[in-house]
Amino acid sequence: MPPPSDHPSLHVFVAEPLYFVTKLSPDNAIPPVFLEALGVNSGRFLSITRTPDEISVVGEVQGDFPVPEDDMNWKAFRLRGPFPFDLTGILNSFIAPLKDAGIGIFAISTFNTDFILIAVEQAQSAVEVLSRDGWVVKMSR
Repeated sequence: MPPPSDHPSLHVFVAEPLYFVTKLSPDNAIPPVFLEALGVNSGRFLSITRTPDEISVVGEVQGDFPVPEDDMNWKAFRLRGPFPFDLTGILNSFIAPLKDAGIGIFAISTFNTDFILIAVEQAQSAVEVLSRDGWVVKMSR
């Protein structure tokens, strides 16, 4: 399903750095290195989400983060907003061709941006699938 508009804010940006997705036990404290990184505006993406069952940490691979190497194999595809709340179906339009191609995703959103993480080994296929579907895919930092 092509993007709902050709507006530049609906272009897809693929970030150069690798990203990680890791899960921590909710019974343990969040490692201080993650909390310290949240307190500094490094210009890098880092998200920590706690639920009763887990702590998920997603971010750019960097320095001293205690993340298993197997978790450091993601590319971030960004849909940069902000999107008005009445503009619906953007994420669904983006994910549908990936689903049809058998490409798995991990999605996380901020107020302004949707981040769709795709395993490195499927990233090039995702670019091709999205381009064929009418999305404008660009490389970025």
